[in-house]
Amino acid sequence: MTTMAPAYIAKFGGVLGVAAAFVGTTSQSGRAVDTCGYSHASCYFLFGNVAGTVSSSITITVEESADGSTGWTAITGATSGTLATTDASAYDDGVVCIVINLLSGSRLRYLRVKATPAGSADLGQCAAFIALSEGGEAIPTSTTSGARFQRVVVV
Repeated sequence: MTTMAPAYIAKFGGVLGVAAAFVGTTSQSGRAVDTCGYSHASCYFLFGNVAGTVSSSITITVEESADGSTGWTAITGATSGTLATTDASAYDDGVVCIVINLLSGSRLRYLRVKATPAGSADLGQCAAFIALSEGGEAIPTSTTSGARFQRVVVV
């Protein structure tokens, strides 16, 4: 008799396209992702080549909306906080992952990732996406808390 592990269904979406450069203070937001039928969202923000002399910062947040087009508000705790980019080793080719339990509290149906830079220097190329999963487990992410990976969990 063969025992099979439970099947988990995953959905990817909400891409914040690769930005040619994050410069200044103009925020960029990804597309809305419908979370209906899923229990967890893993929101990934990927950094490109960050110059070590850059005097800028960036804040990654996850926002929610009831209809996917209006009324976007930041989810409490679903933020990277301000990431200073003066130390390239911390974020160069790195990843920020924010994991959200969609069954907790009164989550709204749609999510998106928002990136807000601050400063006048070029932060390099960046991209983001949201991975949804069901079955009570988030899509696996590294448990290492190294310089190139930051994970924030919102329950």
